[in-house]
Amino acid sequence: MKRYTKSGVVIFCVLLINPSLWAQNPLEVAGELTINPANSAINVHGNSIQNVADPELSQDAATKAYVDHVLLTFGISMGPSGIQGLLNAGYSPLSIIDKGAPLSDFIGLIHEGGIIFYMNPSGDGSGLVAASSNQSGAASWGCHGSPISGADGTDIGTGNQNTLDMEIGCTDTGTAADICANLSLNGFDDWFLPSKDELNEMYLKIGPGATNVGNFSPTYYWSSSEVDNNLAWDQDFYFASQENNNKYSPHAVRAIRAF
Repeated sequence: MKRYTKSGVVIFCVLLINPSLWAQNPLEVAGELTINPANSAINVHGNSIQNVADPELSQDAATKAYVDHVLLTFGISMGPSGIQGLLNAGYSPLSIIDKGAPLSDFIGLIHEGGIIFYMNPSGDGSGLVAASSNQSGAASWGCHGSPISGADGTDIGTGNQNTLDMEIGCTDTGTAADICANLSLNGFDDWFLPSKDELNEMYLKIGPGATNVGNFSPTYYWSSSEVDNNLAWDQDFYFASQENNNKYSPHAVRAIRAF
């Protein structure tokens, strides 16, 4: 078997291994695959491989497929902690799902700038993450008394368009949508204010309705879903209720983005 240069597969192995989580030798998987951090080599059945991230030959592709299979299978068997290691190493959610990982194991994990709170039920690997902290504790929805054309979507998947419509139809600065639309965080700048249903999903999956790994405050949060000229949907993260409130009311803001 040929030697290759160092690749993301090696980086994955280093990221995935956590000695506190593994009962066996943390650098060995079922006697099949070992990793030497000293020289970043992967040894499969005694053969050293140093780059299988972008194979050009059929032999290389077969080797990469084998390594990916071993790592994905073993990572998934560890549950959410193993899946977090796979995500950290650059494996896509879809590749992990295709190997049998349940969608529920992704909730609460860190991915692409935030905390996963929603996975598309279709299993296509797409979903939503929330920023890990509030972007504001007291922002208005904005443009009280004025209707915002298009910013009335309530379903999951409508928050981004609501936010774009709010930015076009409301020139007030520092509003809940404006804060999210202009946010640059963890290498991403495509954040938006969640819709009514997206906000509720956050409450239920990573908020006080669950374990509150999102560290939400027991207060009202704005959604991007308008009701009429004067009102918009918000959610009480203490009592869980979703209500209509005046657009000038000062509420907390938590940005989200899609992946």
